Amino acid sequence: MPLPILDHWQNTRIGLHQVSQVVSSLRRVTAEPEPNWTHIGLRYTPGGLTTEDLPHLGQVDMNFADRSLIVRLLDSGPEEISFQGISPVQLADSLEEKLNVHGHEILLNRSKIISTEPINIDVKLARDYAITLTAVMNALSGFRQSLPGEKSPLVVWAHGFDTGFLWFATDRSVEEAPHLNFGFSPRSPGFDRPYVYAYPWPRPEDMTSVPLRAPARWYTESWKGLVLDYDQFRNESNPAQVIQNVLTGMYESFAPLLR
Repeated sequence: MPLPILDHWQNTRIGLHQVSQVVSSLRRVTAEPEPNWTHIGLRYTPGGLTTEDLPHLGQVDMNFADRSLIVRLLDSGPEEISFQGISPVQLADSLEEKLNVHGHEILLNRSKIISTEPINIDVKLARDYAITLTAVMNALSGFRQSLPGEKSPLVVWAHGFDTGFLWFATDRSVEEAPHLNFGFSPRSPGFDRPYVYAYPWPRPEDMTSVPLRAPARWYTESWKGLVLDYDQFRNESNPAQVIQNVLTGMYESFAPLLR
């Protein structure tokens, strides 16, 4: 089934990204440390993102289309915080206040929460991105499960609003060890449109001479790696199949070189 076009969605993308940074800041100060910093990453949930269960606290869910956070504390019922029309700073204030009312004196990590401009999210575009993210996450999750060996969890990184995981080529499951990075980004410097990405680490000098499965391409400007542009697969009848086929080709080409 074709995916939404995601046209003229900059304000919605920025708003969702800003909200994810607020939610991730809670994981950063409460979650138990995990290898490769995955404890600061958010997890996918249908319709949005979640902190998942946090020690002695509960969880916070981010619903894209409803434009709200659902705070589910262990000692109280679910409570909603709308984030439409307020700034990221105000949203952080509201979340801290909600936690403090229930006896959780938590100060969020505000290193990325600086904007005082109102969050402006279009409901339809937010719902469209939820559809896109669901399809991509299902494709990445299925591909991840098909790989042998050690892998990091599939998480959404609030810093860049991208999602991804690492496959480790040896029994050392740390980011300094040889690995393949697979993921999806809604936008980044040099890319105005969403894209799937993959790259090996360390990168072979002649990496870009290896053929890629269509319709992927090599990107060699600010970084080097495989890029599968969103507009190259969103109209396909089975976008997930295209993503998995391209990434499987990347794995088959580079995994033997990293072992």
